[in-house]
Amino acid sequence: MFRRSFLAAAAGALALAPALAAGASPPPHPARHRLSSTYLTAIDAEALHGLTRGTQLELRADPARRFEPGSAVAVFAANRRLGYLPGTAGRIVAPLLASGVAPLGAEATRVRTGTQPRLDLDLFIAG
Repeated sequence: MFRRSFLAAAAGALALAPALAAGASPPPHPARHRLSSTYLTAIDAEALHGLTRGTQLELRADPARRFEPGSAVAVFAANRRLGYLPGTAGRIVAPLLASGVAPLGAEATRVRTGTQPRLDLDLFIAG
């Protein structure tokens, strides 16, 4: 009889574990407003090593870039240039960066290294 009640209690505890774990995790960034999801072009495969999902990335305008002059936006992690936003995203983000109206940021959502490196990211307005 004791063994049955013990097993029932253990099963109940296992059923509650995900809910308890979710309550212990920090809330998502409440002050961030997601703009869109995108990817990187001209990726520096060496710079992707050690990068993980959830890494905060920095956006910097690169007006001197030969491709897409005036709208090129480089993406950095720990002062390493990872690559550039594609043309459409760059044309939207570059003026926002130049204006300084709202602080922009990015977060890595998928990282793939190897022969075909890829970095997907979410763009957001912080604050």
